[in-house]
Amino acid sequence: MGTPRFWNRIPFLKPLPDKGASPHETQANAVLRPVVFGANDGLVSNLALVMGVAGANPAPGVIVLAGVAGLLAGAFSMAVGEYISVRSQRELLDHQLAFERTQIRDTPDQEREILARVY
Repeated sequence: MGTPRFWNRIPFLKPLPDKGASPHETQANAVLRPVVFGANDGLVSNLALVMGVAGANPAPGVIVLAGVAGLLAGAFSMAVGEYISVRSQRELLDHQLAFERTQIRDTPDQEREILARVY
């Protein structure tokens, strides 16, 4: 019994193209956590900004402008921060995998000994 065709049409529910990824991992695994975290963080920080501006008793348009500016600034900040974080983590993992492959190729006996000690 295969995956229904409907789910195959949703871009981030498709399996990851990476050959090392599990067939159960999808792009949604990488998207959902930052979306939930970003929404929660954005709501709290933007609410605090709007309440602070409203406390100064300005015109209603100023409060709305501050809220929209805070929303955009928070969105850009979270997007860039998450992109840099994920990219850095991926680069580190790629480097570690390349290093381990080199170690296994160049010194297989030593690597077997290390694995035997660990496990």
